[in-house]
Amino acid sequence: MTQKKDLKRRVRERMAKTGERYAAALRQVKAKVESSPEPGLEADSYLLESPLRCQLMASRDVYRRVLADRGARLVARFAEVVNALEGDPAGVLFRRAVRGEPVELQRDVRVAMLNWRERVAERTRYARRLELGLRGVSADGCILAFDHDGQPLVASLSVFPRWTTVSLETAAEFLETREAVELFRGLILPRVG
Repeated sequence: MTQKKDLKRRVRERMAKTGERYAAALRQVKAKVESSPEPGLEADSYLLESPLRCQLMASRDVYRRVLADRGARLVARFAEVVNALEGDPAGVLFRRAVRGEPVELQRDVRVAMLNWRERVAERTRYARRLELGLRGVSADGCILAFDHDGQPLVASLSVFPRWTTVSLETAAEFLETREAVELFRGLILPRVG
């Protein structure tokens, strides 16, 4: 009954503001309600509570999937995947981030550092691998794909001077950004002479 009262209140507010009749205002309010995200899920990303020593940010889609336990199982799965990278030179950045150790991209000789053009190209190559069903760490060590509850997820590192953030998104979200990356890559003009 409360939701119905709230709907009527918003319809009446719209009628007063726009001068529309009740039926027209009702259609507009319902259309707006149906197109808005779930209540409480208006942000683009959510900070997950974690015993790990880095920030874990989940996209809206990932957070919606792990809402029941507030991401506890996902955090445990991510920690398990990163621990499995022990001894793998490509996973050094993720291991350092999880431990709270400094992640110094330019100084770490174990990770191939690429200039921004190469990083854009690497992200595009990684998207192709992901489409083919491959998982693991990218060549630059900044992207990691793994499965959680039968769904592929992608973790991306963002390194700041005092902390590291790991962003978790669905594989579909990661692949959607590939189009923007490819557009950006097409805008890069080749060097002349």
